[in-house]
Amino acid sequence: DVYGSVFEDDFEGDNTRVSDAVLIQLTPPPDLRVDVVEAPNEEFSGTPITLSWTVRNHGEGPTAEASWYDRVIMSEDAVLGGADDRRLGDVLHAGRLSPSDPDSTDDSYSVTHTFNLPIGVVGNFHFFVITDVANHVYEHGSENNNTGVDMLTDGTGPEPTTILLTPPPDLEVYSVSVPGNVEAGHVYNATW
Repeated sequence: DVYGSVFEDDFEGDNTRVSDAVLIQLTPPPDLRVDVVEAPNEEFSGTPITLSWTVRNHGEGPTAEASWYDRVIMSEDAVLGGADDRRLGDVLHAGRLSPSDPDSTDDSYSVTHTFNLPIGVVGNFHFFVITDVANHVYEHGSENNNTGVDMLTDGTGPEPTTILLTPPPDLEVYSVSVPGNVEAGHVYNATW
């Protein structure tokens, strides 16, 4: 009788009871990680680049959330978060992810996506992928391992992609044609 609707005279004070303590355990959380990032060895500035990556759930539980974004960053060094980092774009992932199981194909997803490289950049660059970039997926204590970078085939370290300056155009006038006799103050046709 939480609203006191029933008149109970002197017995109004005994309408509450508490249960015994119930142990509530944390649902086994997911742990999203970028396992593989693949980038070409060489590209030209200002042109499309195709990158591939794989995200796996290394946790003990499935993701409760059904969508999140993966972000791709290019960096001049192998350190994420510097002033030289350039965001190439975000890619939406839709679908829950089960925990890793060697017999299952539902525990990972792979993405191949094409981005446009900035115009005028030149040098060696690393490509980072951050899965669940906005932390939509609750991962308990595993939020800080969501980043992968393109690695050497032996796994010993990041492998840079060489970005070459796209050769600039060289516009030239091929030919000019004007009439042989032109009088000042008169209209004439020229072609080129």
